[in-house]
Amino acid sequence: MSEIDDILKLIPKYKSGNPNSKHTLIYDSSSETLEPLYFWILDFMKGSFKSVEKIIDNFASSPGSGHFSELQGKSSQMQQEASRILSFSNI
Repeated sequence: MSEIDDILKLIPKYKSGNPNSKHTLIYDSSSETLEPLYFWILDFMKGSFKSVEKIIDNFASSPGSGHFSELQGKSSQMQQEASRILSFSNI
């Protein structure tokens, strides 16, 4: 148990449970894809800092985007295929 007390003295962030700093990055562009910028930032941070940990990765498509319409098309295609399969099995 004394080892844990020594660690808490050396590393205060474990004692408080809060990180030393918090950063939020928001990227909003309707004409460019996210991937090139995302991987550039990730590579840059991995080269600049000792440890990089991605905790949350939220991605949402707007209803007017190409990604959204592509997902809608795939969804419709899967529903049609499921209906076709069920019609063959007389369910």
